[in-house]
Amino acid sequence: MFQKVYILNGRVVFWPNRNLLTHNTNRPQSVQLTGPASRCLELLVSRRDLVTQHELFEYGWEGSGFTPSPNTLYQSISVLRRAFRELDNSSENYILTETRKGFRVNPNFDVIVEERAFSLPQESEALIPQKQHSPSFYPDVKTVGKKNRDLSAYLIVILAGVAIAVGISFVTTNRFNKSDDFAAYKKISYLGQSECLFFLTPKSNKTSISNLDLSLLTCQDKPYNYLTTFSYSSKTSILSCNKEITKQPTECSTVYLWGKSEH
Repeated sequence: MFQKVYILNGRVVFWPNRNLLTHNTNRPQSVQLTGPASRCLELLVSRRDLVTQHELFEYGWEGSGFTPSPNTLYQSISVLRRAFRELDNSSENYILTETRKGFRVNPNFDVIVEERAFSLPQESEALIPQKQHSPSFYPDVKTVGKKNRDLSAYLIVILAGVAIAVGISFVTTNRFNKSDDFAAYKKISYLGQSECLFFLTPKSNKTSISNLDLSLLTCQDKPYNYLTTFSYSSKTSILSCNKEITKQPTECSTVYLWGKSEH
């Protein structure tokens, strides 16, 4: 099956459908990318011009349910740069930064678009010992099975530990201590919502929340609502609590609502 690929500088092939970078002539040499990093690179190579941070945020993370910070974007760009360095020892960066503007693919590098058939490198056969192809290998099947069971048990223990750690982290992060995090939020009025109390951070734009559908909020149970908007997205975060967030104990939940983007 043929797929659209981008060949950068004649040396690195980008497979956007597979979130993958490979060397143009040495296929086994490859780097797997994260989904957001791959989508950011796809936008950069398809535009071949300046791409703003706002555009990268929208294309890379919009619809993912995750609200990234500017630092997250810079980390993704850093991951891409390291990946290019692994595949090509060029002294020039493949991705350039334009301060306070955004990013672009190095204009000194050619970007060629092609259709290629993807096939996995035939490395697995080289990694299998030759004795596996002879009858003498079969007596070892029980040993291999035991090792696999031991490995599975080990992985289960690790996954259980991770799950417990995530659970503890979730509980910890949902206990809102008295802090300055929400001290700057100012109370605002919201037409038609007499049962709800709304608080908005000074950095947020009140106009951008005027068209939100607040029917999802359960103000009888959680009347205190702390709103945060984002400059790079039309998404609004609403933290709903049963009492003021500085009081203990406090039960809170978070929802994300979408308004019309302002450009």
